[in-house]
Amino acid sequence: MLEDGVHLVDKLFTGEKWISKGRFVVENGLISSVEEGFSQDTDVACRHHSLLVPTFLDLQIYGAHGKLLAEYPCKDSLYMLHDYCRAGNAEYFVAAVATNTWEVCCRCIDAVRDYWKSGGRGCLGLHMEGPWISIAKRGAHTIENVRE
Repeated sequence: MLEDGVHLVDKLFTGEKWISKGRFVVENGLISSVEEGFSQDTDVACRHHSLLVPTFLDLQIYGAHGKLLAEYPCKDSLYMLHDYCRAGNAEYFVAAVATNTWEVCCRCIDAVRDYWKSGGRGCLGLHMEGPWISIAKRGAHTIENVRE
């Protein structure tokens, strides 16, 4: 997370165009403005970066490296997920578990909690596909695990 204040950057990608020698302002942890050009002799206290680009989010990922979270509901699976996502340039992810038994759902929740407590980064939460879904529109979800 970027600190509040003025930031100078040698190269910045806005999502639409590259800016050389850019300046941006962070307020309350969010970028509030981006400008082209900066002067090294500014009298404002600044932080200097060489490169700034947006990151990707994976909003629904079930597992990585041959381990589905539902099959291996532990923090180690989430560390693997984070490594996998970062290799694909996604800094953040939401782990997912398809409709499953109540025990598996609870173990996945505990795995995310353990991951966060152990300092795990990048995981924004857990996406639970069901078990509260329409039986008529359940698709590939197992009927025995769907709840009203």
